[in-house]
Amino acid sequence: MNIYPVKAFTKEDLIKIVNEELANTRFRVRVTAINNFDDFNCLFDTNTDKKILVQFVCRGGAAKIRVRAIHRIKNHRKPYTYLFNGQGGKNLETLIYNGEEGKCYSVSRNQLNSYFSFKYGNQVSKEQLDKLSEVAMAIAA
Repeated sequence: MNIYPVKAFTKEDLIKIVNEELANTRFRVRVTAINNFDDFNCLFDTNTDKKILVQFVCRGGAAKIRVRAIHRIKNHRKPYTYLFNGQGGKNLETLIYNGEEGKCYSVSRNQLNSYFSFKYGNQVSKEQLDKLSEVAMAIAA
């Protein structure tokens, strides 16, 4: 069974997206697993035994996301803060800040169907699932 931390994106998709964003920087850190997720903020474990906070922007329904910001948590035993626009605050070191202009990532139609069937269960028919994924793809276009 798939877990969908951010819209129709699975954990593996998010790890791939974050590692792709980090590959374009001078940092050698890569994420290995999702530690915690809450709406559009995900806490990742890294290969350097540090924690990374990634903030996503979801414009375009369930089918598209963008990486707003990636922050390294300086001391994981202390609380951290960030601003509403994604800028890091106390106890965060900003690695990447795209704001609203990051690269757009999208999912396939089959993945949307599986996400909507996970979300709505047996409440909707196959035709309604196809219609939902069609509308989500139209919104994302």
